[in-house]
Amino acid sequence: MRTTVNVLFIITNFFVFYGFLAKFQHWPGASIGVILGLTLSIFAMVLYLVARLINKNKVSGLPTYFVYFFFFIVAFGSNFFITNGSRDLLNAFTMLDHDSQRINNQIKDNSNSLKIDLSQDQKEYCTKVTLICSLIENDKETLIKYSGGLDAGGFPMGKDNQDIAGSYFKYDKNEAEHLTSILAKLNGLGERIMGVKKDKLIIENLNDSPDIYAPRVNISWSSRISEHIPLSSVLANLELLKTRILQNQITILTSSK
Repeated sequence: MRTTVNVLFIITNFFVFYGFLAKFQHWPGASIGVILGLTLSIFAMVLYLVARLINKNKVSGLPTYFVYFFFFIVAFGSNFFITNGSRDLLNAFTMLDHDSQRINNQIKDNSNSLKIDLSQDQKEYCTKVTLICSLIENDKETLIKYSGGLDAGGFPMGKDNQDIAGSYFKYDKNEAEHLTSILAKLNGLGERIMGVKKDKLIIENLNDSPDIYAPRVNISWSSRISEHIPLSSVLANLELLKTRILQNQITILTSSK
């Protein structure tokens, strides 16, 4: 019994410790580590209490220190969750996302009324805008699906997750190449349509820039909008990107030919 309790507490502490550490460092597998560790801790505590009731001397000492260490980790980790990102704050990002969607739908309607007698460059610009908006919508749906879907209130179940979006754009989408390639073309078309003597129409600066957490490290554009931030914020960032794209399209459609 003592050996079983010792091994179970070692495994439990490992998973819980890694889970909270991964949350602090924004590493993958953080949620799995915390959930698995806390689940195993239930069985560990039951065995520990049963063993102490049967024969206190056989489980005193080492297992007791594991218990103290476990509660220290849980208390420290819980304080992190309480002080970093409340539920209301995460819901506010989702509400911003929903409001931006309504605004974008209005901008789309306004753009459709302006698509008359367009130049070839303007037609190409509008085609690429439609494509990238569709890709952004697909990305958002995929991220929500990966995080567990939506709850009854329309909020993402994994709205506090800081792993899914970063991994998705970095590995599944190769640094969001599907978006950056179209954004680069839109930037170039905008400059050509507006002319060199007019203000440049740049949607996004796609160059690598210093990471706010590590200024000496340059990160990609996709990392800037998806890493080290909750999923609800990533979704809002993507919808705001659509807003900038659609606003620029209005400028393109109303520019002199």
